[in-house]
Amino acid sequence: SFKDAMRELVSGRDDVDSFWGADGMLRVTRSLASGGHPDISGASGNLEFDEKVYTNVRATGYYARAGAGTASGRLAQVGYVAVDPKVIPYGTKLWIVGHGSSSFVYGYALAADTGGAMLSGKNFVDLYYDTYYECVLNGVKYVDVYVLE
Repeated sequence: SFKDAMRELVSGRDDVDSFWGADGMLRVTRSLASGGHPDISGASGNLEFDEKVYTNVRATGYYARAGAGTASGRLAQVGYVAVDPKVIPYGTKLWIVGHGSSSFVYGYALAADTGGAMLSGKNFVDLYYDTYYECVLNGVKYVDVYVLE
């Protein structure tokens, strides 16, 4: 899974200070969250930020019942996000953090779904959460979305 691949990429790295939260999201407590650009090497090569970054865009949360599918055919899970696939194609790997001085970190994500709010331009990205409570708790955020290669 994507989550397992990200876990493999960050484990054992001394330049990345991160941990996986109980909710399954990657939490970053040092260089990445402070605005640094990660260069995370893995067995399959490097993941680096592309030149593409969307700054100060509107993000909301969503959830679905267990076993729900996404527009890309994957099962919904934490780390999958909804986008406009004409802007960010399905399968694109992303890094999502709060804009400016915000300490919010969604972390690594995969563009896997879409929705009317993204297609209409009302939202740029919907962040998947396991529960409705987490969606409400996180509310509307303004985030920076980095496209990873």
